[in-house]
Amino acid sequence: MSAFLIDDQGRLWHADSPEIGPSRDGPQRARESGRHARSPRGAVQVTRAGRCYRIRFRPAEASEAAVAALAYHIADDRPARVILSWYDGVWHETLFSEWSRALARLFELSAGARRPRRDTFRHKRRPIRAVFRHPPLARLLARWRSLRPHFDLPSLEPLLRNDLWGRYIILEAGPDGLHLTFRAFGSGFFSYNETWVRTAPGLRLQDVPDYDYGAWVAEAYRAALAADAPRLDDVDAVVAVPRVGAMRFRYRRLILPFRESGRTPYLVGASVFDPTIDLRDDAR
Repeated sequence: MSAFLIDDQGRLWHADSPEIGPSRDGPQRARESGRHARSPRGAVQVTRAGRCYRIRFRPAEASEAAVAALAYHIADDRPARVILSWYDGVWHETLFSEWSRALARLFELSAGARRPRRDTFRHKRRPIRAVFRHPPLARLLARWRSLRPHFDLPSLEPLLRNDLWGRYIILEAGPDGLHLTFRAFGSGFFSYNETWVRTAPGLRLQDVPDYDYGAWVAEAYRAALAADAPRLDDVDAVVAVPRVGAMRFRYRRLILPFRESGRTPYLVGASVFDPTIDLRDDAR
């Protein structure tokens, strides 16, 4: 069994590190889950025994950096079981046999205990004709028009992987159009490591390491699906990146829905960097 702690900056400390002080949850919990670091209010405690994780945290205190770093760690290890303990005046505990469900619950608890950072994410709708400023997006739109409503991934992949440098996601929509899960995650996003790209399929869109950002992005995809029409946006977002911190990303994004009668709906999203986009002074 090993124990470690992720501090409020997203840094990992082993339980026997001299930098870590006594646990605020008492000596028994210190023995079970490791001791708290110098910044206990923002930290998350983890104990690992074989393929089982025990996670212990206080949602109202755990920092976004700690939760995001833990998400990467869980995706790296993909534990067989996760015991999640959280405190909201009393301690609760739930056992998960799927790490993805544990991750979703972790994000929900963390987000529910604080105000979302919606002011750090901005977008501006653009007329679809503006896509021709970016030829790779224009070619993708033309391919969508030739295919719709049928979703044909082999016909899309060369454009997505080569012309758009892997900056794409493919989502599968649930029957209600609200539940969006990753089917594919391109390798061209600098804010996500290789492990996350490999393990994202099957996770919900909002369960990216910056939960607030993922939940905000999901709104645009749901709107495109409901309208059954392509959507073009300029995006200016400050995103929390694990082990790095806040990073600003400015890009033009194209969302394309595929709604074929009697079949699962899909959404393709692709983007290109555009440093000329500046929405910091614009209203959302």
